[in-house]
Amino acid sequence: NKGTALADIARRLDLSSEVVFAAGDQLNDLPMLTRRYARWLAAPGNAVEPVKEVVRQQEGFVSKLLHGDGVAEGLEFCLRSAKRAQ
Repeated sequence: NKGTALADIARRLDLSSEVVFAAGDQLNDLPMLTRRYARWLAAPGNAVEPVKEVVRQQEGFVSKLLHGDGVAEGLEFCLRSAKRAQ
């Protein structure tokens, strides 16, 4: 599934989940939208409601923008948050 695939990519790149960003919009994205695999979680505005809810429950970012624009806004939000935390 996408969660184990994301974990494998992070392992191959020698990255901890603390520096990984994951975004999704469909039910098949749910396995990777967890803090186990990614510190930063996002969903675009067109995501199905269960995806938005999972992201919100983990204090991730849900954009009002659609598709790639929403993912880009989520990434910007996460980068700003990470910078503030430094």
